[in-house]
Amino acid sequence: MSLTFHVLWLLCGLCAATFASVAVVHTSAAARVWPWLALAIGFAGGVLTRSAGGSIDAAWVGGLSATVAALELVRPGHYLVTGAAAGALTSLWTGLMQAQGLPGVAAYAMAVTVACLCAYLSQRRPDFAPILVREEALLGLGVLALVVAMAPAISRGWQSALALNVTDGSAATPPLPVWMMSLVAGSVALGGAWSWWRRRRV
Repeated sequence: MSLTFHVLWLLCGLCAATFASVAVVHTSAAARVWPWLALAIGFAGGVLTRSAGGSIDAAWVGGLSATVAALELVRPGHYLVTGAAAGALTSLWTGLMQAQGLPGVAAYAMAVTVACLCAYLSQRRPDFAPILVREEALLGLGVLALVVAMAPAISRGWQSALALNVTDGSAATPPLPVWMMSLVAGSVALGGAWSWWRRRRV
């Protein structure tokens, strides 16, 4: 299996747990049931999409995950969107587990348990996922989601470049791809900007 598959597997699992945790902490006591309902609807939608023969597109999953993470960082409180995203990613995570050979029942049990347990503990124990941990997790997942979203196009471009280098024997292969250096620099800059912004808020 490709590197993109494993990174997508990791993204779905981490986003399912993180989004489920974030969705339940922004609601009042009277509205606590709504994130759980959104999670269930998102999960059912993911199951129906996969059962209808829909494939898991890394670019779409990465792009939507990055959008949800950015939305919660900039304007927190969209618990219905975050809950539905957690449910959908939980369903996609089960599909990726099954693609690795895990039985369906075990895949569903594992993914649902992780998402629901994170949501339950976040709702019942405020110290389980404090706001700083949630924000840092969303920031990290946003960067990872962007990597997953760009990975298919980057992989195709890099393979084409390698094929051209093989064809042209005089061309020297660069030691590191430019996109990798740009991604590392961008991630460091984003982390620094986020830390600076948080210090100004406090």
